[in-house]
Amino acid sequence: MESTSVYWIPIYQILEARGLEVCLVNAQHVKNVPGRKTDVSDCQWLQYLHSVGLLRASFRPPGAICAVRALWRHRGSLVQMAAEHIMHIQKSPDPLTLARLCHSRVKSSESTVAKSLEGDYRPEHVFALRQSLAAYRYYQQLLLETGSGDSSLDKSA
Repeated sequence: MESTSVYWIPIYQILEARGLEVCLVNAQHVKNVPGRKTDVSDCQWLQYLHSVGLLRASFRPPGAICAVRALWRHRGSLVQMAAEHIMHIQKSPDPLTLARLCHSRVKSSESTVAKSLEGDYRPEHVFALRQSLAAYRYYQQLLLETGSGDSSLDKSA
């Protein structure tokens, strides 16, 4: 099986779960090999190359490691999304309050930081700020769930 994008993953997992030994081939290793024009001829060509021992299987970690990697990537996405809301929130609240919070991380004076954080607070901005805060809190809750070990992975959906 040729690994292109993420389309191979479900098929690979189904075949592996049914006890078949699947040889996953890196697409970069066979892209310059001549002799195929369609998916069917490509598949037959890969099968032939494998049968004569010319293909090397790519590393595929065990299922448990794949699960941890998937959760780690998901957690990274949650952190990124929460960070986007934090950046929106940080440019909106009272400048003096924010300036007091960053005393240990920023070398500039509180007044300089406060001046750089001044803004125009219209109702639509406050509304968007309120939604960003709610979204940030939601992502924080999701992060707690991913790190608690009490996930619903083992429960039926």
